[in-house]
Amino acid sequence: MDRGLSEIAGADEALAFVGDAYRTRLRRAGRTVEHPVAVAGLLADDAQPPRVVVAGILNDVLEDTGRRLASSRCCSAGTSHAL
Repeated sequence: MDRGLSEIAGADEALAFVGDAYRTRLRRAGRTVEHPVAVAGLLADDAQPPRVVVAGILNDVLEDTGRRLASSRCCSAGTSHAL
């Protein structure tokens, strides 16, 4: 699932959060975790900063799952601030 993203600061934490959100709280039928992971992969391939790549991982989690970052300990303060 991580497309080599685990080498990026904060990505493991974000991937775990998103994976759990899509497994347990999906509210939009047909949505899967593959899209945000693909977005993050494209951003990483484009040599974007880690916080941008992590934002790519988290890009649809609220819309697709209803899960909120503020209600969890998903990401470091720097990453959640970037979102």
